[in-house]
Amino acid sequence: MLSIIHNAAKCSLRGERIEIGTYREGSEVRIQIRDMGLGVESELHSRLFQPFQRGRSQGKSGLGLGLYQTKLLVEANRCRIWREASGG
Repeated sequence: MLSIIHNAAKCSLRGERIEIGTYREGSEVRIQIRDMGLGVESELHSRLFQPFQRGRSQGKSGLGLGLYQTKLLVEANRCRIWREASGG
């Protein structure tokens, strides 16, 4: 989870808000992390949680492993992780 929050902070403009919330939907509990960053290039959507994938934060440090490692951890706990885009 910390990797996703770090990723949101790295890809957002300084001073922009990052929202973290939880809510219940049926029998599931969802954790949502929303940043106001530049977004993810459309060609990266299908590979976002694969190793060594980097998006618009290319000027910043990182190997492109944080979201991949987070996915492994989430799935090891029999949970799911995905990306959703808001309209803006």
